[in-house]
Amino acid sequence: MTILRDNIVYGKSDPFNMEQWSKNNFKEERMHNIIKNIKNKGIDNFDYQLIYTDNEINNIIKICKEVPLERVMIGDASEKNDLFVGRFMNDIAGQKPFLVNNELANSIMNILLNNKSKKNFSNLFKDNYIIRRVQLNSMRKNSFIGLHLDTDSNPDYDYNVIINLSCNYESGIFTYYINNIPYSIRPKKNSITISRCDILHEVKKVESGERITLVFFLSKNTGINQSKKQKANYANAE
Repeated sequence: MTILRDNIVYGKSDPFNMEQWSKNNFKEERMHNIIKNIKNKGIDNFDYQLIYTDNEINNIIKICKEVPLERVMIGDASEKNDLFVGRFMNDIAGQKPFLVNNELANSIMNILLNNKSKKNFSNLFKDNYIIRRVQLNSMRKNSFIGLHLDTDSNPDYDYNVIINLSCNYESGIFTYYINNIPYSIRPKKNSITISRCDILHEVKKVESGERITLVFFLSKNTGINQSKKQKANYANAE
């Protein structure tokens, strides 16, 4: 069988492994464009396969189905929210991050930042980061996430990583603001959205269905959370 990709024809014989080289070159170029968009525009959305495998995403979905949920009405900086949250890692002001629901948390951490995915993130950002917070967000009819900055939860947050695990919902649009101008994205299922944590954003009200995301925050700070704005109820979302 002959395969046509990137205007190069590969037959059964490919002694120089040019097809794999083309794939790697495409991935490197795509990652370069992602970080360029994040730095210049504050956000980008891309296919999960740049970071995770099909099997890893399927396991993430299975784990997320088991985590207990709590209803959240108020966010870290007192913004109004209404959604259900399942927690894997908490990051509370004045403390170092810690796991909750430990068995499930350990399972999901082994996927989110295993050696392969850690290398992929390192290749993407050209730097090394740790995960400080992980949670599942379940948004049903009339759920919403109020306007907020992730840096209110922790000033040392650099990037917010969102794995979009559903598509059977209406509205629930992720809206962010650059120079007070609103921009919106509607990510595909199993895609990944990465945004800078200094970008003001919200999630509009879900009109029907269920919007499910796994959210985690990347930082270089391994110490305590230095936030002065995070409230005691600790309930930020996405």
